[in-house]
Amino acid sequence: MTLPPNFQEQINDIEQKLTQAQAHELREEKFAIEANERFTNNLAAFEHYYPDVFKAIQEFQPREDFCIHVTKSGHGNFVPKGKEAPLYGEDPYQQVNTQVNTALTNPTIAKTEYTKVDLLNFDERLHIQYMQKLIEYIRKIGLYEQSDSLSEIKGTFPSAMIFGLGLGYAVESLIERVEFSYIFIIEPDFEVFFASLFCIDWSKLIQRVDDEKGCLFLLLGASEQELAEDLSNIAEDIGAFCIVNSFCFQHYQDDKLSKLAQNFYSNYFRFQFGFGFYNDAITGFAHSLIHVQNNENFFNQDLDIIKRNESNPPVFIVGNGPSLDESIEYIKRNQDKAIIFACGTALGSLVKAGVNADFHVLVERPLRNYEALLDMLPVGEYKKVNLLSVNTVYPDTVDLYKWSGLALKGNEAGSDYINLQHYIKNKKGLPFIPHSNPLVANTALSFSLSFGFKDIYLFGVDNGSVNEGLIHSQLSIYNDLHKGKFDYEELDLDSDSVIGNFNKLIKTNSTFKMSNNQLELLISLFPKSDVKNVGDGLSINGATPVHSDELIELGCNINKSEEVAFIKGLFSQIDILSNSHVERIKTVFDEIISHLISIANESVVTVKEAADNLMRQSRYIYSFKDTVNRFYFNILKGSLLYFHTPMQSVLYSLNEEENNIEFYNGLNKIWLSYLSDIRNDFPVSCNKKCHWSFASKSPTLLKQGNPLKVLQVYSSAYTAIDVLYQYLSKLDSNFKFVGRNLVDEPVASRKLVKSFSSSECIEAYTADPLISELGFEKNDIIIFNNLLSDFIGNEKGVVFIRNPVLMYAEMKKYYINSKDLELEITSKLMSMVKAFKDKKFRSIISSGQSSLANFCSYYNYKFNLNLNSMVVIKFEDFILSPSIINTEIANLLDEDIVKKAEEEIVSLNSYIENDKLLLKYITNEERAEIEANCYELLNLYGY
Repeated sequence: MTLPPNFQEQINDIEQKLTQAQAHELREEKFAIEANERFTNNLAAFEHYYPDVFKAIQEFQPREDFCIHVTKSGHGNFVPKGKEAPLYGEDPYQQVNTQVNTALTNPTIAKTEYTKVDLLNFDERLHIQYMQKLIEYIRKIGLYEQSDSLSEIKGTFPSAMIFGLGLGYAVESLIERVEFSYIFIIEPDFEVFFASLFCIDWSKLIQRVDDEKGCLFLLLGASEQELAEDLSNIAEDIGAFCIVNSFCFQHYQDDKLSKLAQNFYSNYFRFQFGFGFYNDAITGFAHSLIHVQNNENFFNQDLDIIKRNESNPPVFIVGNGPSLDESIEYIKRNQDKAIIFACGTALGSLVKAGVNADFHVLVERPLRNYEALLDMLPVGEYKKVNLLSVNTVYPDTVDLYKWSGLALKGNEAGSDYINLQHYIKNKKGLPFIPHSNPLVANTALSFSLSFGFKDIYLFGVDNGSVNEGLIHSQLSIYNDLHKGKFDYEELDLDSDSVIGNFNKLIKTNSTFKMSNNQLELLISLFPKSDVKNVGDGLSINGATPVHSDELIELGCNINKSEEVAFIKGLFSQIDILSNSHVERIKTVFDEIISHLISIANESVVTVKEAADNLMRQSRYIYSFKDTVNRFYFNILKGSLLYFHTPMQSVLYSLNEEENNIEFYNGLNKIWLSYLSDIRNDFPVSCNKKCHWSFASKSPTLLKQGNPLKVLQVYSSAYTAIDVLYQYLSKLDSNFKFVGRNLVDEPVASRKLVKSFSSSECIEAYTADPLISELGFEKNDIIIFNNLLSDFIGNEKGVVFIRNPVLMYAEMKKYYINSKDLELEITSKLMSMVKAFKDKKFRSIISSGQSSLANFCSYYNYKFNLNLNSMVVIKFEDFILSPSIINTEIANLLDEDIVKKAEEEIVSLNSYIENDKLLLKYITNEERAEIEANCYELLNLYGY
């Protein structure tokens, strides 16, 4: 018999396959022994450290074909349910190490850009002033302009947000390389986690994290909504600084996992805002004491035992959103058939429409909100309605109403103190109304559901706008051309558009989104309720979206007096101990804040030492959280969070450790000063009403009777102001300037600002206390960079005007990559005119016309304002020859300050060249339209 020519090769191949099969069989046997041992050890570890996870493991039933495959490297591999391919190749550890190395050397870090926060100095409250100092320090050091920004994570890092556990190999690799203070593992597929119990030594991993005093959070099987809620709860429990500066790592590709990661980024704002701050807390505490002293009525009925009668009438909760206008006729027709809760300024809208509210709901605590009430309606109108509010509300507010009732608001020092004293005296606590923050609509819905009402209509609770320029009802005081003496500012809609009711795009912001989330959580607590979300607003999970014209007319009139009496019967005066404990509270608080200062004062030389110091501070304050002394925690937690998160971010901002420590120490000095001022302020403010008034905001305070030389400046070209500052600083180094900080302008402008810092040019917002604090003298020049509409008519100043063609071209350039250029420009113009007090100006921008037409309307109106005492200078002329300002300033200030600058201020060629480049962004047709529509002004100023 003749053998095939390749017979020997076939024999060798068979022998090799037999050898491989035998080797694989040996690997499987070895893996099976080790895997079973790991599984047993892991169960014991989870039973000890994570009993809830241990219980879930015991109850879990894997699918029948559950199988862990063994790779050539001897490690486990797994094919998740619904997938065709396994998680790894033949060598999972090599694959994972490569992935982890890439992620750590090119890290994705979730963090906040703190200098974007626009905190105004005219808010004199302690926390706001110190936040401004913090922001100004970060701006001063140019933190976000550093060329040495962190490019690799090594050593220690605050947090790791791991999306996708896989079989755990990546987690092992990460914690071997980096010591994280907080580790979050997010794995939506519990079976994948179950498989990992056979593949890695969880007991060793958990022990290592524990030895390093870290925290490991396992978020297993979570949906998108559950993930956001779980992370929010963790942030509330241990502090948001565990989340807000996170290294983000997605281990494997999966649609559900990617959505969870996107959900985290979308909800990032929720983890760092809404925690209050010192002044809010101490004001709420003081107001709570005053309300108790005044024997006000408090909600004093257990939620579980409130019984509604069978009628259970409808409740209208009326917010002041734009969709209220579409619903107002329905509300008028049915006002006698429902209990009406008016939220905040919506009461004024209802009064205008002829609707009688049964209850006015309020939540804000400052004096200015009380002033707004007096400004919004005659006092007699409030005597027709009842008040529902919370224990932190401004004390004088309750006297305006026919009847008033207060409820304890959660996460408030004052609420904790009242509840503790009530329990000591009566062996029973008081109920807290749930999820009553951050807006008054949240409070109103919380009241109505807590009272046992089930049929609830939300009108004007939009939390955004389908019309990008309209945030409130047309009936609102915000849109009233004949409103009162105060200037009411609307919240900006600053986020991307999101899907709302009826699949419409809604512009919103972080506060509105937080309010919406709280509404959803609240509704979920009352599953038997029927909540209708009427109109074009953000969609609310658990509420039914409905158009106002689809609403069915209600039935018979209800007995309102009976229903109102039922609600009032849930409130009573409370009997608690006197305020004799307040002196003791002052003593204990001084001890707490002094100990916190002593920790913060400790010297640190490494990033690890600084991070540990921050953790010790936070854990000390959080140690009071679940004790009878919880109110101390609630006084300090917000300010602790808002300072510690940027301090932590600074520690991990650059590659060089010594630079990070230098920046950290600078912030720590501000933090220590803040704590010292809190220590001094607490004994004074803990039983004193809020004094933050609208008067604190008025820019005219500095103008009336002010002996200083004041130069008002307004510009449509920020660069002109930069150059002006430099020029004046060169004229006389003794001049001091106060102007608006231009950090949001391009980097080139910021560099200009820095160049004259040696001339004592002080940048700040205008504020009444500022002048005395900075020690200005009679002959100093102060520059206020105000809006034109802030002028009272006789100030001396300069207006820089710019060619409208170039202005519009620059706007187009800025938004050139946006999805909807028209929408973005119109939205920008709307936000710009909102800053003006002149409501006619605000009304000229319309979403019904093109962005170019809106721009022309804006430009014409803006520069036609009658400013008899203002000098108008063309930006282009000033850039070419800054010295033209000499004569004008001399005339304005009635003194000769003309001096020759000894050196060139700045090279201006770049600005001239930039203007030439801008022309490519505008078409000939657009240029012709601008020149036609703005002809008079162009002719007047020689363009």
